[in-house]
Amino acid sequence: MNQADWQNREKIIHLSPQNRDNFNSISTSLIALSLDPYTIPGVTDGDPLRSAAVDAQTRNAACGLDGGRNRWLDKAISVMVETHGRTSLLGEHSPVDAIVPSNIVNYAVAEPFDNDQFKNLTTSLPQEGNGWKRLDWVIDDSMKKEIGECQERNKAIIADSDNSNLLWGEFATEWIKKNGT
Repeated sequence: MNQADWQNREKIIHLSPQNRDNFNSISTSLIALSLDPYTIPGVTDGDPLRSAAVDAQTRNAACGLDGGRNRWLDKAISVMVETHGRTSLLGEHSPVDAIVPSNIVNYAVAEPFDNDQFKNLTTSLPQEGNGWKRLDWVIDDSMKKEIGECQERNKAIIADSDNSNLLWGEFATEWIKKNGT
């Protein structure tokens, strides 16, 4: 982050006690959850190696709509949920390799959950934190201007980014094993 970005961060924090509370809440949370008020439709281009639904989900996970709004990209785990329930997970790679959060989710999804294991639980879980809540920020006109300029910079970067996944149906580990390549 350059010095101007740090100054903007400090300015936002000092504009309102609510902003300081929001920042502290985000900084101390385990994950970031973005509940998006939209679903990005998949646009088919006829390429048999592309999946429109996968491309749309990848695009939303990476940047959402409007140049990266409703994203906090430096949490160890960020979860984005679109209006129809499609969910994406991002793992920020500084604390651990991003494959670690991915493996955690793969394990959680694959392992059966047995409620009976918890029926004789005699201790109650601690009530910590304030739970989930929407975080709204107090900003002034100069910050609105900076957000707009940042959005435009992000949109240009996003438009210049290829965010598609190619799906190779014939070249994979089995093909490599079979052909010895």
